[in-house]
Amino acid sequence: MADASSATQADSYYSGYGLTFGFRTHDGDNSEGAGAIAGSGIYGGVPWTGVIRTSDMQLVHDEPDTSYLDISAIAVELSTP
Repeated sequence: MADASSATQADSYYSGYGLTFGFRTHDGDNSEGAGAIAGSGIYGGVPWTGVIRTSDMQLVHDEPDTSYLDISAIAVELSTP
Protein backbone atom coordinates (compact mmCIF):
# COMPACT_ATOMS: atom_id res chain seq x y z
CA MET A 1 0.00 0.00 0.00
CA ALA A 2 1.57 3.28 -1.06
CA ASP A 3 -0.79 5.55 0.80
CA ALA A 4 -3.76 5.38 3.13
CA SER A 5 -6.67 7.67 2.41
CA SER A 6 -8.25 7.17 5.83
CA ALA A 7 -7.35 6.11 9.36
CA THR A 8 -9.55 3.04 8.82
CA GLN A 9 -7.50 2.05 5.76
CA ALA A 10 -4.24 2.56 7.67
CA ASP A 11 -5.58 0.45 10.53
CA SER A 12 -6.64 -2.30 8.14
CA TYR A 13 -3.17 -2.40 6.57
CA TYR A 14 -1.35 -2.89 9.87
CA SER A 15 -3.99 -5.21 11.31
CA GLY A 16 -3.40 -7.45 8.30
CA TYR A 17 0.12 -8.03 9.64
CA GLY A 18 -1.21 -9.02 13.06
CA LEU A 19 -0.59 -5.65 14.71
CA THR A 20 -3.71 -5.16 16.77
CA PHE A 21 -2.43 -2.43 19.11
CA GLY A 22 -1.43 1.19 18.74
CA PHE A 23 -2.74 4.24 16.91
CA ARG A 24 -2.77 4.48 13.13
CA THR A 25 -3.54 7.45 11.01
CA HIS A 26 -2.74 9.03 7.68
CA ASP A 27 -1.34 12.39 6.59
CA GLY A 28 -4.77 13.69 5.65
CA ASP A 29 -5.74 13.47 9.33
CA ASN A 30 -3.38 16.23 10.41
CA SER A 31 -4.16 19.43 12.34
CA GLU A 32 -1.51 21.23 10.25
CA GLY A 33 -3.40 20.34 7.08
CA ALA A 34 -3.65 17.37 4.76
CA GLY A 35 -0.27 16.28 3.43
CA ALA A 36 1.70 18.44 5.91
CA ILE A 37 4.11 15.62 6.81
CA ALA A 38 4.57 14.34 3.25
CA GLY A 39 5.33 17.87 2.07
CA SER A 40 7.69 18.76 4.91
CA GLY A 41 10.79 16.65 4.16
CA ILE A 42 11.06 15.60 7.83
CA TYR A 43 10.76 11.88 7.14
CA GLY A 44 12.73 9.37 5.11
CA GLY A 45 9.90 7.61 3.36
CA VAL A 46 6.20 6.94 3.16
CA PRO A 47 4.72 5.03 4.81
CA TRP A 48 6.78 5.98 7.86
CA THR A 49 6.55 4.21 11.18
CA GLY A 50 7.48 5.64 14.53
CA VAL A 51 6.77 4.67 18.10
CA ILE A 52 5.68 7.35 20.55
CA ARG A 53 5.73 6.58 24.28
CA THR A 54 2.31 7.58 25.59
CA SER A 55 3.49 8.44 29.11
CA ASP A 56 5.43 11.49 27.90
CA MET A 57 4.61 11.61 24.15
CA GLN A 58 8.29 11.22 23.19
CA LEU A 59 9.36 9.61 19.92
CA VAL A 60 11.32 6.55 21.09
CA HIS A 61 11.77 4.65 17.81
CA ASP A 62 12.04 6.12 14.32
CA GLU A 63 12.00 3.78 11.34
CA PRO A 64 15.24 4.09 9.34
CA ASP A 65 15.27 4.27 5.54
CA THR A 66 17.04 0.91 5.24
CA SER A 67 14.89 -1.41 7.35
CA TYR A 68 11.60 -1.84 9.18
CA LEU A 69 10.96 -1.49 12.89
CA ASP A 70 10.34 -4.71 14.85
CA ILE A 71 7.06 -3.47 16.31
CA SER A 72 6.46 -6.63 18.37
CA ALA A 73 9.90 -6.41 20.03
CA ILE A 74 9.38 -2.70 20.71
CA ALA A 75 5.99 -3.43 22.32
CA VAL A 76 7.63 -5.97 24.62
CA GLU A 77 10.41 -3.50 25.43
CA LEU A 78 8.00 -0.70 26.29
CA SER A 79 5.73 -2.96 28.35
CA THR A 80 8.58 -4.28 30.50
CA PRO A 81 8.86 -2.32 33.77
